[in-house]
Amino acid sequence: MALDGVDSKRFLDAPEFRPFHAKGNAENLFDRVDWRANDATSVHLNVSAGRSWFQAPNTYDLQAAGQDERQHMISFVDRFRFS
Repeated sequence: MALDGVDSKRFLDAPEFRPFHAKGNAENLFDRVDWRANDATSVHLNVSAGRSWFQAPNTYDLQAAGQDERQHMISFVDRFRFS
């Protein structure tokens, strides 16, 4: 099993020297389970999940105009194999 996460105030590497509106975070999980019932039968399960939330970085002009753009992404993948 693997689990990781990040939280940053410069998540997308803003174009300005001093970042405006550039907070973000992400978490990821991966797990793999293998089971061998006998010499001829095995079961494999892989599960992956992730999510992220971040603000779109602003330039000086966009910050002055009050732009507040955000994105949120979620993904889930599972793979099952029986042989």
